[in-house]
Amino acid sequence: MNNSYKHAGKPLTEKIARELIIELFSGETGVQKKEIKQVVDETHTKRGGNLSTNEMHPVSSALNILKKQGLANNPTRGKWSIFSNPDVHPNDPFDSEAVRTLGTGKNSVYLCYYPAYRCLAEYEGKDFWACKIGRVDSQVHTTMPETPEIALIFKTDDPENLEQILHNVLKLRGKHIADAPGNAWFMTSPSEAEVIYKNIMGSTSTTPR
Repeated sequence: MNNSYKHAGKPLTEKIARELIIELFSGETGVQKKEIKQVVDETHTKRGGNLSTNEMHPVSSALNILKKQGLANNPTRGKWSIFSNPDVHPNDPFDSEAVRTLGTGKNSVYLCYYPAYRCLAEYEGKDFWACKIGRVDSQVHTTMPETPEIALIFKTDDPENLEQILHNVLKLRGKHIADAPGNAWFMTSPSEAEVIYKNIMGSTSTTPR
């Protein structure tokens, strides 16, 4: 038993599985889920932890959350890539609340995208893909065979103003997708939008009036 292991004596959970996956497989590509489960189980028990008694193995839910956080992907069914870049979500301590929220206020502006767009961008080695930036009270209609994923929520008391500023900055950068439905789609990414937001606000705690 590893007496320094902080999860010694604990059953394997989804959160523990995420920590071990990042530790053991960062930078790995094309790894079978079966192998990830086996290595995580062996490592956890060898260090003094206990196996999970849940019907669904914690690694399965852990991989799904890591994928939502942009820290893992499975472009080929059953095979996973675990990204080694810790700056994708620098302030996210691997919590189950995958949606990143910035700022304060009674209303919100969101950034969302279809997961297929992000997967294609990653496959092609691109850093940007089609994302929608709009107010939460605006409906997200879709004819796509998947649900849009909200990646960022910007809290504000003036959503119209914040939305317009974000749009204007991205338009000046030539990121607007003119032929997309509506005027809220841009070739960007959550990380770029977050940097723009912080530049606009001066800090994540300031809200435009």
